[in-house]
Amino acid sequence: MNKSPRVVLQKLSDAILELCRAKSSGITLLETSEDGDVLRWIATSGGFAPMVGGTMPVAASPCGTVIDRDQALMMSEPGRFYPAAQDLRPYINEIILAPFYVSGRPIGTVWGILHEDGDKFDAEDMRLLRSLSRSAGAAYTLADALKQSHDRESALEDKNAQRVVLARELTHRMKNLLSIVQAITAQSLRNARSVEEAQEAVMGRISALGRAQDILTQSDWVDTEIDQVISSILDLHDSRSGRFDVRGDRSVVLSDQQGLGLALALHELATNAIKYGALSNEAGRVTITWRASAGGEFSLDWVEHGGPPVVAPTRTGFGSRLIEKMVAPHFQGNASLHYPPEGARFQLSGRLGNE
Repeated sequence: MNKSPRVVLQKLSDAILELCRAKSSGITLLETSEDGDVLRWIATSGGFAPMVGGTMPVAASPCGTVIDRDQALMMSEPGRFYPAAQDLRPYINEIILAPFYVSGRPIGTVWGILHEDGDKFDAEDMRLLRSLSRSAGAAYTLADALKQSHDRESALEDKNAQRVVLARELTHRMKNLLSIVQAITAQSLRNARSVEEAQEAVMGRISALGRAQDILTQSDWVDTEIDQVISSILDLHDSRSGRFDVRGDRSVVLSDQQGLGLALALHELATNAIKYGALSNEAGRVTITWRASAGGEFSLDWVEHGGPPVVAPTRTGFGSRLIEKMVAPHFQGNASLHYPPEGARFQLSGRLGNE
């Protein structure tokens, strides 16, 4: 990370290649200059890997259209509409593109390409690409912050120690982020019973991670209010208004890792409730309550009621392990998941603040 911070973006390009079934993939960044705006390929994989670092005029690229319209697009044979794309090799048969953002503004695109006639992307590929675009925005923000820190170092030697601490902290956070993405992808694929189930699990978990990252990016990766974390995840699932009762001091502050861990746990709980629990019928509800003391003690309860009778699962999947094991260490406490007949219960106890 110190010598080449944008290696993170290359890893994300590689992930697009694998998860979206693409033959080429990459990340393109909008660059503005007096000579005119261009799009630079800052990360490429697959058949387009040798083109990394190259540029294309905004008007001559599908990426420019995506940024101008601020929306994800799928195109067949873009060479019919963009003469410059017609000369690219290998030939682009189909391309999916999604914008990524910094401070709410589209500054580039992530994309995947198929080269052979007959190969097609589907809606799941597009949804997964959109989820990965969130990670691209967060990764670019952190990489750009690290680059700026290094640029300032040459002019402000008296603050060298502070910059070193910042660089190490950013590196640590990005390693944690990539480790989480790797674990989510590997375990979701390993535990899935079908390709469709794997796609749904990976997409949902990365989307939840992206929601949490958006909040942390807005707060400069420091503390964030618990209400923001809970609301961002429940918004993904509360298609039927009023099914969640949320109670607690909304000003309670979580560390960045606590926010990520809790977001992923709540996503898994909500997903299970929709499939098997209180939200699988029309009458069930979920109550989420939390308490925090002046001394930093913290507890949170997820209680389902009004749903069908609960039967404990016969095997412990990755989602259950994530709920019970991944979130508790960030709170220096304990987490447990129970299945009484009246509704599933999740209990978390620990302490607030950095580990």
